[in-house]
Amino acid sequence: MNTYLHFLSQEEAHTVFRRYLKHHFPADEVKPWKSISRMWADDCYFAVGVFEDVGDVRPDSQNSSGANESDPLDTLRGYAFFVESPDCDACLLDYYAILPEYRDAGLGGRTLQRLAELVRDRGKYILLETEDIDFAKNDGQVAERTRRDAFYTRNGCVKTDVKGKVFTVHYAVWALGLEAAHGADEAARSTAFDRACADMNTLYQLMIPGEKFRLFVKIVRASEA
Repeated sequence: MNTYLHFLSQEEAHTVFRRYLKHHFPADEVKPWKSISRMWADDCYFAVGVFEDVGDVRPDSQNSSGANESDPLDTLRGYAFFVESPDCDACLLDYYAILPEYRDAGLGGRTLQRLAELVRDRGKYILLETEDIDFAKNDGQVAERTRRDAFYTRNGCVKTDVKGKVFTVHYAVWALGLEAAHGADEAARSTAFDRACADMNTLYQLMIPGEKFRLFVKIVRASEA
């Protein structure tokens, strides 16, 4: 399958949110749309669609009357929602999914690499989170988190030593495109992880602002936990 990435308008992103995202993620992980809309209005949020290339049918293609001839999301195969800030060099991969019927064919890994290139073109790198395997409650969670960690490792992500606790959920923090994090130089890696930790705090203050951030969010290097 040939695919391409397309920046979604806020209206398109809202449709993806309602039609797909709310059903692909656990309810307690889905932000209210008003929170995303607030960050979008502040130029701190954007979304990217993964579309199958079927010739002239594109999300922004129009007929002679200026109207879309079909649902612009008919060829959507996946999506990625990001948080960004002018105050840091990272974009947080907030939500990422390939539609279920198009999984298990390598599209998720290929798209992740292309997203890294897209974000690099914006002068940034990617941060992402996975539920911390150290806090798995049963064998099923261990297996699921192990598979997820293996996917990100296989596709070039580096698991940092940054740990997050948001409300009651514990996360591990990964980086993609932060070059020093990949190297063998321990001092450079530590500096890169400091940067990831600082950037993660900056991004979370956008998502959970004010007193709630102070009370319910803790993001630190493992040595400081």
